[in-house]
Amino acid sequence: LPPFPIRNDETIFMSVAAYREHLLADTLKSAFQHATNPDKLYIGAIVQNCYDNCKSGKGENIPPDVNGIDTFCNDGNFT
Repeated sequence: LPPFPIRNDETIFMSVAAYREHLLADTLKSAFQHATNPDKLYIGAIVQNCYDNCKSGKGENIPPDVNGIDTFCNDGNFT
């Protein structure tokens, strides 16, 4: 038996893990644009970004990461 009830409502849950991913907003937009029934799509995202004192793999200072969740949520086509 599963540890929780299995849903039987034709929804789809998409899990996304994004490590400093500058294309996250595009990925989320694409998922909804290509879904046959976007109203049945639910996305859970774990996002690891740098917003302050960011360093490259070589220890060089770099600009903060783009917040893909904010970019997606502030897009008027998906509110």
